[in-house]
Amino acid sequence: RQLPSLAKCVDRVVVGAVAEVHWLCEAEVAAPSLREGDVVAVLQDFASDSSDGDGAARLLRGQTGLIVYIDSDGDAYISFRAHANKQWVYREHFHLLSKLTPSAVPTGSVDP
Repeated sequence: RQLPSLAKCVDRVVVGAVAEVHWLCEAEVAAPSLREGDVVAVLQDFASDSSDGDGAARLLRGQTGLIVYIDSDGDAYISFRAHANKQWVYREHFHLLSKLTPSAVPTGSVDP
């Protein structure tokens, strides 16, 4: 995949320092391409982007989830077995997730 141009990255940031623009661009490049129905694993602990229900949840390294919906912005709504409520993960945080192949999904780790 080609690196996005700086102009493309700047278009996605309303106001911010150069360091923030650089981080956003690198996150986009490193982020896996995800679709509804994909199973993902958390690569490192981070807070979800949910603001509904109980709000943001702490997603822990190794937790797995099923992507149930991708919205028009490309953000994912994910069902994690470890959490009662589905969680939003914004596209700019996809680099913190790893897409699992069907053979790599532990039995019983995600809800159908």
